[in-house]
Amino acid sequence: MRTPNDMPQRRRISRGRLALIVTAAVVFVLFMSLRGLAGFWTDWMWFDSLGLSSVFTGVLGAKIALGAIFTAAFFVMVLINLVIADRIGPKVRPTGPEDDLLERYHETIGRRTKTVRVVVSFVLALFAGLGMSGDWNQWILFRNGGSFGVNDQTFQTDVG
Repeated sequence: MRTPNDMPQRRRISRGRLALIVTAAVVFVLFMSLRGLAGFWTDWMWFDSLGLSSVFTGVLGAKIALGAIFTAAFFVMVLINLVIADRIGPKVRPTGPEDDLLERYHETIGRRTKTVRVVVSFVLALFAGLGMSGDWNQWILFRNGGSFGVNDQTFQTDVG
């Protein structure tokens, strides 16, 4: 098995090449988000022309709030679970010939386990938060529900 000293050194990326890569990435992200930005701007202008910009900002606020709340909650839950799993897991594992991949993982991660835990928790939480921000309609219906004065025949509760 190779030791870290046997591994070839990585070449440094020159500043010019790094600037080119960053510029290409920014242009790509902007190009890919043009359709979403156009839709956002069109919706804003339409609601504003009707004098209902408060509706647009209310929907946008609900999306952002749901995304932020669920991202934060999921981040905390995943991070706590990863910390607990790390504490109750065995500190040293007997290695065999089939554990070569696991050993390389531990050599690579080494002292960066906390950073890896935080990054993994954040990425998973971001997916959960973005998923929940798509349920803004149900949240607004729940928050602004009212009474219709008509009872449901099955549950005998108001349908509103």
